[in-house]
Amino acid sequence: MQIDDKKIEVTSRQFWLNYKDFLKGLLVAFGTGAFMVAEPAINAGTFDAVNWRVAIGAGISAGVVYLAKNFLQPAQVKADVTNKEAAEIVKHKSPDTASK
Repeated sequence: MQIDDKKIEVTSRQFWLNYKDFLKGLLVAFGTGAFMVAEPAINAGTFDAVNWRVAIGAGISAGVVYLAKNFLQPAQVKADVTNKEAAEIVKHKSPDTASK
């Protein structure tokens, strides 16, 4: 879509997940799980104190919540606009209805 020869790009859509979302979700899941393992292990000085079930459950939960947040988040639009009117159109209308 063009407004005054400026490009508007939809970077993510609502109710849609792309491969980057899944990769970031895995990173969040592994990071959360690693933290859940590292914190008690450091405090106890051994990995015997780690509750692996809790760590794995927390990692999976964090990954699922991250993906749900991205799935439900409104569409993200990146626009190269210079005038106030075009900025208002982009701000108040979705990409599908902005051209109508």
